[in-house]
Amino acid sequence: MFYEPYDQAILLAPLPAQDLGRSCFEHVDADALIAGSLIGNLVEKLREFTGSSGKDAVTLSSYLYECGLADLPDLGLEAFLQAHFPAGPDRISSIHDVYEAACAFFAQRDYVRATGLFALIASLEDVRSYGQIALSACAARQGLYKSGYDLAVASVTSSMPHPRSCFLAGHCALRLDEKKTARHYLAFASRIARRSATYKPERRASQSKLLALQFA
Repeated sequence: MFYEPYDQAILLAPLPAQDLGRSCFEHVDADALIAGSLIGNLVEKLREFTGSSGKDAVTLSSYLYECGLADLPDLGLEAFLQAHFPAGPDRISSIHDVYEAACAFFAQRDYVRATGLFALIASLEDVRSYGQIALSACAARQGLYKSGYDLAVASVTSSMPHPRSCFLAGHCALRLDEKKTARHYLAFASRIARRSATYKPERRASQSKLLALQFA
């Protein structure tokens, strides 16, 4: 049976770094490391991405503004490292490390720092969906359900939507009292979650929320 705290702890969260593994990010690392400084390169990519006019870029920029991180893309490298990695940049050697560090901040409920790092992931086209799912979870935890919904939907529209993004879209839509939209995404989450036993939490939670909506 669906249990709300279980939902909050397991599903309103980024995809676990250990589940994604380093292989998900390896094909991006080579390009990012060519310029020398990984973090510096990522900050530059974020600056370029948020400066564009694409829908995903606008969605990300709007959320960063809500979080008080509107100037994140323009922060100097030294200031960024000092704020987010007090131990120094030598501890960060891959994009997976950045994602892992962001997940650690999320687990500590430091959603602002987590957002700053997940935004770097979301600026990279090949792994953007992972960043968007994580940012949607951050927004949902902060009660910023409109941004959470927009970020989740952006991930849903990727070539291979994850049931977590569909669940987040449905959850945020429900909090916005958009019941018809919530039903759509929760049903979508339940449907694609049937593809693998790995997605059992998403399937069970989506079905439970859909059942609850029938009596709402």
